[in-house]
Amino acid sequence: MTEDAFAKEYTKVQSGELRPFQLMKQLGMSKTTFYRFVSKISK
Repeated sequence: MTEDAFAKEYTKVQSGELRPFQLMKQLGMSKTTFYRFVSKISK
């Protein structure tokens, strides 16, 4: 998954539409990978 694609999905978490663990499950990501992407797009 690209950072851009992740950022697009992550907006659902930021808007309150999804909880972080729900998006992790949807994307099939581990907690570590999920938060690695979060830190990359937060810069």
